[in-house]
Amino acid sequence: EYARSHRNLQQLAQLLAEQGFDVLRIDYSHIGNSTGDCEAGKPQQWCLDIEKAAEWLRRKSNAEQFSAIGLRLGALLLSNTSGLNGKHLICWDPVLS
Repeated sequence: EYARSHRNLQQLAQLLAEQGFDVLRIDYSHIGNSTGDCEAGKPQQWCLDIEKAAEWLRRKSNAEQFSAIGLRLGALLLSNTSGLNGKHLICWDPVLS
């Protein structure tokens, strides 16, 4: 799914950035372009990755509000991440179990 959705999410991020939005795309710890062995990846860490990314983007952009998009497993992780306080949390085709 990562390989199939990567280009679409990249294009979405580019379109949003062109419209003036501050955009951040992440790869979770041990997944994609991040370092580490993929077997070591854990959902709890990925939720922390989301929180850290949101906090970093808030600091960099000075934004009071933000929106986040999660696709498939990312949607499930996004919905289970506490402390986000996002204006919109968009869960795109979430994995339900």
